[in-house]
Amino acid sequence: MQSDEKVTATTDQSVVDEVGNHLGDLGSVTPNSNGDSSVSETIQDVKNTVTEPIPGTPETESQVAVDPIVVKDRLEKGEPALTIIDIRDRTQFNAERITGAVSMPMSQLVQKAESSLAKVRDIYLYGESDTATAEAAKKLRAAGFSNVAEIKGNLSAWKALGAPVEGAAA
Repeated sequence: MQSDEKVTATTDQSVVDEVGNHLGDLGSVTPNSNGDSSVSETIQDVKNTVTEPIPGTPETESQVAVDPIVVKDRLEKGEPALTIIDIRDRTQFNAERITGAVSMPMSQLVQKAESSLAKVRDIYLYGESDTATAEAAKKLRAAGFSNVAEIKGNLSAWKALGAPVEGAAA
């Protein structure tokens, strides 16, 4: 990178505050020969200018819609500790679903999730529409689940990838 290029990082305030808290433990730095004043002033400058999430941080991974290829790749690699939840009604679930998905209809979603899943488990949701899926994700996040993502395009996007489905209509 050339010295005149500007690097922009963004994050939410909680990430900035946490980084600031950790860096703040270093204490103040006296001005150096370049006129830099202190670590705490630098931290404050970052807090004042950084306003959006950094892609890839736990806070953003748990609150986003993900491309179905991401989930498919995780499954193909055999990555552990993820659950795919179908929030549609049981009839739709029985007809066709993502292979390995579990049924937790919207009306029972939080109750079933709380009784069977760890709050830190990676959860991928899909439903009848992106709107319904976003609503379900919001409910789980409000219930304290920290790693919830919505599969963009739902079952139709999954099938368009040629990813595996099962059920009576599959």
